[in-house]
Amino acid sequence: MPTANGQSAGQRNPAVGRTATLYVSGSQQTYWGTHNADEQFQAGLNMAVDDINWTLSYSLTKNAWQDARDQMLAVNVNIPFSHWLRSDSKSVWRHASASYSMSNDLNGRMSNLAGLYGTLLEDNNLSYNVQTGYASGGEGSSGSTGYAALNYRGGYGNANVGYSRSDGIKQLYYGMSGGVLAHANGVTLSQPLNDTVVLVSAPGRKGQKWKIRPGYAPTGAATPCCPTPLNTGKTVWRWTPTRWRITSIWTMR
Repeated sequence: MPTANGQSAGQRNPAVGRTATLYVSGSQQTYWGTHNADEQFQAGLNMAVDDINWTLSYSLTKNAWQDARDQMLAVNVNIPFSHWLRSDSKSVWRHASASYSMSNDLNGRMSNLAGLYGTLLEDNNLSYNVQTGYASGGEGSSGSTGYAALNYRGGYGNANVGYSRSDGIKQLYYGMSGGVLAHANGVTLSQPLNDTVVLVSAPGRKGQKWKIRPGYAPTGAATPCCPTPLNTGKTVWRWTPTRWRITSIWTMR
C-alpha cells in the first residue's frame, strides 16, 4: 500500500466583531506513487446575539481511495427562553431552551431536528430533553425520529426514564443509581459515590438544603454524604462506599 508522501494543513480563526467567530481549517495528505490524497476542509461561522447562539458550518471529506466527496452544510440555532424574561422571573420556562438544526449533504439528503430542553424544580435537579426530527431525500430512508428523557437527581439517588423512536424501532429505557454508606449512626443513601466521600453530622437539620450540588439534603439520619469532598483544608475521612445501579431497556417494534 502506498505510504504518505506529504501533508499540508492550515487553520485560521479570525474574530469577526465581539459576538462572532469565523473558522476555517483544512488538510491534505498525499501518497507515494499515486495522485490520490485524503482531503478535509471545514469552515463555519459562530455567532451570539445576546444569549441566542447560532452556527453555520460546511465540511468536506474525501478518502484517497474513493472518488466521491462527502459534504455537509448545517445550521444550528439555540434560543434560551430567558431571553424574553426578566432576570427575577419565576416562570417555569426561565431555565428552558429551544434548539433547531438543519443539515444538507448537497446530494439531496436533508435532515431537520427541533428540540426543547431545560431544568425544573427549585434546585434545578430535574432535567428534561425532548427532540423530534425528520429526514428525507438522497440515499437512505425517509421518516421521523423522536426522543424524550427525564433525569432526576435526589438526595437518595438518581433516576432517569426515556423514550426514543427511529426507523420503526421504539425503545423505552429507565434506570436508577445511587450510593449506600454504612457508618456508626446507621445507613445513608445518596447519589452515586466516588472513591472518597464526606459524611456530615447535622442533628436537627433534616431537610435543610445544601449548596454543594442539586439534590443534596440531610436524610432521616441527619447524616448526608457528599460524593465529591469540598476543599476545606480539614481532615477528609475515607470510607469504602457501595454503588448500585438498575438499568433496563425495552425495544418495541
